[in-house]
Amino acid sequence: MYIASVSNVIAQDRRISLDFHAESVREISPTRSVGLQSQTLKRTLKACRPSMPQTHLSLHYHIVFHTQDNRPTIADEWRERLHAFMGGCVKTAEGVPVAIGGTADHEHLLVGLKATHRLSDFVKEVKVASSRWVHTEIGARLFGWQKGYGAFTVSPGNLERVRAYVLNQEEHHRRRTFKEEYLDLLKAAGVEHDERFMW
Repeated sequence: MYIASVSNVIAQDRRISLDFHAESVREISPTRSVGLQSQTLKRTLKACRPSMPQTHLSLHYHIVFHTQDNRPTIADEWRERLHAFMGGCVKTAEGVPVAIGGTADHEHLLVGLKATHRLSDFVKEVKVASSRWVHTEIGARLFGWQKGYGAFTVSPGNLERVRAYVLNQEEHHRRRTFKEEYLDLLKAAGVEHDERFMW
């Protein structure tokens, strides 16, 4: 008895709902219906439109790496050519070479990168290409870079200061060694390190 009553109520509700829907459809003319659909579509598209259609980035890195076993194998005679080639490598990888400098046993690169760059892959490409260049163009077959590297982000306000620092490496290293310099960079950036496994 209870089940039958519930069924009757449900059936009656369905008829009322269908009748109401039919009356609503008759009251809205085809022209008005199309207009309402158009307005709804415009509102939906406006809601889905991104509020910031462009991406703005300032991603600069100060990258440091030394020669294999810290050997002073980068000669004065071809160091500038090496820097020029490394700058070309950065451009080929779609980065921006802001400054490149170094001494006989290490290099500094100040570069601008995209958000899509993977830093480890970028550094690897530059190191592989530049060591190959030294092998073929200079003839130094035993030349090589260390396996790792150091990379530090640079804020826009410090960009010019770091640029001058990179370009004046020879003058800078008349007063201190690369090891002293690199340890200071790590400490300034708050990077944990163990000197027993660095060199």
